[in-house]
Amino acid sequence: MSEHTEITATERTLRWDAATLFGLGAALVFLAAGIAFSGSPGAFFDLPSVFIVLGGTAAATVVCFNFADIRQTIASLGDTVVTRARDPRDVAYTMLEIADFGRRHGVLRLQGAPLKKFEREPVLH
Repeated sequence: MSEHTEITATERTLRWDAATLFGLGAALVFLAAGIAFSGSPGAFFDLPSVFIVLGGTAAATVVCFNFADIRQTIASLGDTVVTRARDPRDVAYTMLEIADFGRRHGVLRLQGAPLKKFEREPVLH
């Protein structure tokens, strides 16, 4: 029973989220159009107001959440535009490999090293 089966995760492909990019682009276009049609861009840019809004938002965020959560949120902002997807067949095959490993070697052998490589997998953790 010293047979060791290697369980590997399949690669995820990167895909751009077109809806998010389109929404951000449309918001910028409408904002620029509103400023252009008003006639005076200076009316939209008031430095004390910007400090009050951005500083107040930052302060309220820091009061409500700890720094670890804030760091994790900032790090995951890129995931709103880029998604990582897997082929469902590959995921199903990997799950079958894990189940077969557990059946052959016992469920307790799945603890530790065999599942360490799946820590970043949302389905398994």
